Amino acid sequence: MLGRPTSLAVLLVVALGCAGPDLRLLEDRYGRATGTDEVAVSFLGCTTLLFDDGETALMTDGFFTRPGLFTVLLDRPIAPDPEIVAAALRRARVERLAAVLPVHSHYDHALDTPEVARQTGALVLGS
Repeated sequence: MLGRPTSLAVLLVVALGCAGPDLRLLEDRYGRATGTDEVAVSFLGCTTLLFDDGETALMTDGFFTRPGLFTVLLDRPIAPDPEIVAAALRRARVERLAAVLPVHSHYDHALDTPEVARQTGALVLGS
């Protein structure tokens, strides 16, 4: 078992790493497949990847709301923010999504999954 200082350090590294980046800074990296033999993979920040072959798009996690460090450290309630999710989907030009796949059920992977699915009509595939 990790000692308290080590656990806190790990939590801080994870929380700080997931606090950004601002998706606007990555817009030039958003790829789109142009042919049937290509798959574009776009990094949308923290733990979110968008896989798109021009016909079918899949997303891991869909983590956009990103509650602040103190909210998490103080164990305050967190919830998806539909406006932040909608803005992130617009910036990433997500027009269709077949499925969103949270890689596991920690908040920094699964928090926005249901909201992404609701806004895009995607299936949720995961635990």
